[in-house]
Amino acid sequence: MEIEAIRALEVTGNIPLAPSQLPEVSFVEMLGDGVHKVSNDMNVANELVEKFARGEPIAVDEVMVAMEQAQLSLKLAVEVKNKLTAAYQELFRMQV
Repeated sequence: MEIEAIRALEVTGNIPLAPSQLPEVSFVEMLGDGVHKVSNDMNVANELVEKFARGEPIAVDEVMVAMEQAQLSLKLAVEVKNKLTAAYQELFRMQV
């Protein structure tokens, strides 16, 4: 039985970016974008529900998908808020 030699691994495009090449997006901008996305998802769901209630030709599945997306976005936002609150409380309890 012959054992093959160990070959060097080939890099296939998953090269990490250098710090100077990373996009410069602040944490506040990321939070703001997230809040806007949640708000947008909820507005879209509300619009579709209103149109459906008025009798406009909108598929029920489209309304349900929009409502579920809005609900998941809101749940994600609440979980992020909970994690941020927990992190703040942990930092507040630290002794300097």
